[in-house]
Amino acid sequence: MAWLHVANPIHARLTCGSANKGRGGITPGLWKAKNRGNLIARLARFLLRRDGAIVRTHYAIAIEQGTAREVVSRQLRGFEQRGWLTLRRGRIELLHRAVLQALHDESVTKSLIRETG
Repeated sequence: MAWLHVANPIHARLTCGSANKGRGGITPGLWKAKNRGNLIARLARFLLRRDGAIVRTHYAIAIEQGTAREVVSRQLRGFEQRGWLTLRRGRIELLHRAVLQALHDESVTKSLIRETG
């Protein structure tokens, strides 16, 4: 199994290290993502925290959000089809920050209701 850690650094990040003890081998970033709202809210929050054009690949965003690149790409394409942002290779430009803010706020409100209700 040692060869797997060398051949697959992502697997090594998920299963090794003292930072992962008590979390079943999940990295701190993935632990946070799993325990914090849905992807739409997390993605909206990620986009809103940046000013101007966001220069980042879908893969890098997926790693930060604790999900797969395909999932991030699908969600971002949906946002683009609705006219909320534009996608270019390695670049995202927000067109309607207010809509993303509303998505984030609505999701946070629903999350709080679930936790207290």
